[in-house]
Amino acid sequence: DAAARQGLQAGLEVRRPDLSRTGFYVSTDGMVATTAEAVEQCARITLDLASEASVMARDADLGVVLLKPAKPLAPQAIARLATGAARVGGTVAVSGYSYEDRLPAPVLTFGALVGRRGASGAP
Repeated sequence: DAAARQGLQAGLEVRRPDLSRTGFYVSTDGMVATTAEAVEQCARITLDLASEASVMARDADLGVVLLKPAKPLAPQAIARLATGAARVGGTVAVSGYSYEDRLPAPVLTFGALVGRRGASGAP
């Protein structure tokens, strides 16, 4: 319970990130793609709360950044992004830490692509 956790942490500074967002590995040496919003106000960026990283590239139009770890990482898998146009009616899978760092594993959600335009009509 909460009282027991407090007792176990007595005298220890428990560091938590100010902001936590999902990203995915895009290279075998641990580069990560994530949302630009995730790093805009950050003085320090870490991957998995431990590995220091820095912004290697930024695409303001897409709102995406590429993070490079200070030391190469060896991810178990990297994302393979589709190169063709998305099919309306096709299956879409999204994985991420929807509740920041409160769950020990990412949430996996499946759905179907119903259109290629955003809610405002933008492509």
